[in-house]
Amino acid sequence: MPIEVLEETPTSIRLLAKGYPLAVLNAIRRAALELAPKMAVDFIAVDRNDSTLFNEVLAHRLAMIPLRSEEALERYAPPEACMECTPEEAEADKCVVDGKPCYVRLYLDASAEGKQIIVYSKDLKSEDEDVRPVYENIPVVPLIGDQKVKVIAYARLGRGREHAKWMPATVSIVKPLLKGISVKEGLCDAECQKECAEKCKEAFVMKDGKLTLKEGTTLSMVMYCIEYVCEGKGIRPVFEEDTYLFELESDGSLSARRTLVEAAKAVVEKLSELKNRLQSREG
Repeated sequence: MPIEVLEETPTSIRLLAKGYPLAVLNAIRRAALELAPKMAVDFIAVDRNDSTLFNEVLAHRLAMIPLRSEEALERYAPPEACMECTPEEAEADKCVVDGKPCYVRLYLDASAEGKQIIVYSKDLKSEDEDVRPVYENIPVVPLIGDQKVKVIAYARLGRGREHAKWMPATVSIVKPLLKGISVKEGLCDAECQKECAEKCKEAFVMKDGKLTLKEGTTLSMVMYCIEYVCEGKGIRPVFEEDTYLFELESDGSLSARRTLVEAAKAVVEKLSELKNRLQSREG
């Protein structure tokens, strides 16, 4: 069953999947959002915060900064092994599972020094060079006068089902491949089809006296034209059988390809766990 990579960048990938059940592709789509692990700030220890932001708001902003996680997947303990670790244990470096630490520290120490400044993600320094902010220009907090912010942020691996900050994918879509359109006889005659093509030139053209799909048009445009411009009238999209487009974009913490691989691995692990449970009940 072939899978063709149509487009790929470090943060996006577009696939054409033929012969795969929609349920399987949809499971991988959801796993990219909920199960693929990545690093994110779990909690912070505040030494000083003179800013206008409450500690909780500052913690949330730091947590939503994407952190590089490619190397962390191999070097840090998995999410399930670290979820029960308390902040006190993390601060005392007691959160270690099978020789792998749960947490990495990141430090934010910034002061206005009589000026008006904005603290950016680049000011968040990590003790592990492989776990640092993906983007340097994310605003964190404004400071003015003698205001200062000094915190230690503790980041660990997590999954999107715990919190959105652990979602490596920002877009994860599966949609059928558009083949053409069909027009039901009796509901839309030649004049109706011509009128529809004139009103929605972005999606349709007249070819050999019939309403035809314009090359390169998207499914969303076709559906908009059918529902709101042509008002239905027996016009329906036609899809390729068992052929789907899979589109995924990441926040940069993991590459799009790695996010897809981790999502597929998570689905396989879930299926293996289900199989083992069923076999144990039969025994």
